[in-house]
Amino acid sequence: MKTRLAAFILIFSTFTPSIAEEVKPLVIVNAPETWKVEFQGNNVLQVYSVTRKEGGLASLQFTRFPGDIKTKQNLEDVEIRAASLLALAEGQKHLTLKSLAPKNNDFKRGEIHGDAFSGRFAKFEMEGELYKILFIIGDSEQNFPGEFIGKEEHWFEALSILQKLKKG
Repeated sequence: MKTRLAAFILIFSTFTPSIAEEVKPLVIVNAPETWKVEFQGNNVLQVYSVTRKEGGLASLQFTRFPGDIKTKQNLEDVEIRAASLLALAEGQKHLTLKSLAPKNNDFKRGEIHGDAFSGRFAKFEMEGELYKILFIIGDSEQNFPGEFIGKEEHWFEALSILQKLKKG
């Protein structure tokens, strides 16, 4: 029993400093006043959530991608994620894309050119005048896959936020 207690104390005391340690975000998000920015993370996983405070549904989320994947793969990775979404939407009633053509990858593609990060996106029109955009932005050191859901005019605001991201 004493051995188990000592092991528990040793483990707890070893992890306590890393839990209490403040984690510096890798990205600085400068959003307009109409958007709310939230950050959760540690040294491995970082999640950024940017949502409109009012004026309709708009949610932009991206995550630090752990691993050694470089920006050169953004185009391929976005295409793979887009094809997966199309395949998923075919069999789901709650995910209603206006155009379902997975065989010819019927979605709009685009590029993101930002101050610190660049990348690619795939844009899908959904029912109810909503859009779902899958994207990956990054630099030579790290990638941040993410998604946006909301009205098209809010996507342009979210795109501007992505273009103005800074390194933390």
